[in-house]
Amino acid sequence: MALASLVPGRTSLRPKSRQYLIFGTAKGASLCLDGVRNGHVPASWAATPDRVGVCNLAMVNISEEIQLLTEQVKKVKKPGDLVILSFHWGRNWDWTVPEYQQKFARAAIDFAGVDVIYGHSSHHVKGIEVYHGNLITYGLGDLINDFEGSINRYLARLSETYHYEWNLMYFADFNQENGNVLNLKMVPTSIEKFQVRRTDEDAADWLHKQMDKLCKKLGAGVERVGDELQLLIANPLVKGEL
Repeated sequence: MALASLVPGRTSLRPKSRQYLIFGTAKGASLCLDGVRNGHVPASWAATPDRVGVCNLAMVNISEEIQLLTEQVKKVKKPGDLVILSFHWGRNWDWTVPEYQQKFARAAIDFAGVDVIYGHSSHHVKGIEVYHGNLITYGLGDLINDFEGSINRYLARLSETYHYEWNLMYFADFNQENGNVLNLKMVPTSIEKFQVRRTDEDAADWLHKQMDKLCKKLGAGVERVGDELQLLIANPLVKGEL
């Protein structure tokens, strides 16, 4: 399934504001792009009545923002649609999942009719959660970046801990009737000479162990099947309260 187009919405997320949702449309899918102000998303990226852009969310008053998000999703979601909420929300160089991210992601699933939380921004892999059967990613690393060969000593130290040169490609299957994730396969990759390549054994082993540890903290787990990783989907966590 691929997105055929990306078009701006014409309804403000916040009444009387200058922010708009952007929806991508394809057969069986709706994509909503949002940015979080403390996730390195500049105010200049925000959409206005005269400019296409993203919807910046502060994630301060979560109840209010979820209510407004719910109204927007209801306007575009059709039977059989898979609603994907995409967030560029940080944090970089940190394995932990901020409480506000998890709270907002779960609330978007519980109340706003969102099926998949596609959280990204970190330059390294992070843990994955399956909540009430729905997929939540908090950081997916970089399929490709320009860090290789950098003389920046800070980046060199980060590589020793976070291995931003080792990443994953993600392939998910969903139940189109309810949006639940059925399967998530991850293919280990590495960046060499600014090209995406299959990893060697050491990198694949590190990615497996790190992802398994991070995902277990979120109620899931990861097993290695040959050259690929597989998300272990246990009993989904129950709905929380907003």
